Amino acid sequence: LPAGAAGDERRRRREARGTFGAAALGSCIFSLISGHVPGADPVRIAANIVTGMGFLGAGIIFRAGDRTVGLTTAATLWAIAAVGMAVGFGMYPLAILGSLLTYAVLALHHLPGT
Repeated sequence: LPAGAAGDERRRRREARGTFGAAALGSCIFSLISGHVPGADPVRIAANIVTGMGFLGAGIIFRAGDRTVGLTTAATLWAIAAVGMAVGFGMYPLAILGSLLTYAVLALHHLPGT
């Protein structure tokens, strides 16, 4: 569901979407691991996921002439990673809400005049 909502919006726009599923899945798995490894600190793992997604997102952003492109993709990737973390930590209502809000933001972003 997390990557599905954002991925569906991206599909309609004919933009790449596989990265979102991978980010959600990876974040979820890291979050699950943090709860099952003795001595693991879930807060540290979460902080590293946030940092890693920021680093990955920074690689998506670039200049094209006088425009900056990739900001929406980078921000969506970051949000989807948070949704994946929510699933991994068992916060399913938050994951569903985050998915729906991410979809809404992307849909509103592409309205005419925005």
